[in-house]
Amino acid sequence: MYDFAKRPLWILSHVLVVIGVLAMIRLGFWQMSRWHSEQAALDGIEAGLDAEPVALGDLLGELGDPAEPGDVDDSAK
Repeated sequence: MYDFAKRPLWILSHVLVVIGVLAMIRLGFWQMSRWHSEQAALDGIEAGLDAEPVALGDLLGELGDPAEPGDVDDSAK
């Protein structure tokens, strides 16, 4: 009765459909993972925007004396 189900083309087509469905499920999980990563990055940016401002001197610390024109060797060798 189900002789058509034993044909190689019928079997191959169903195997390909199953592989396609599994690939689509995997891609869906991959997209969810990317979305969660993007949300985490956006949450970090948002937290930085909501934070109190910090003085530039506190961020840079002690830089020392500025460089003089003679401090750098710019001769080509």
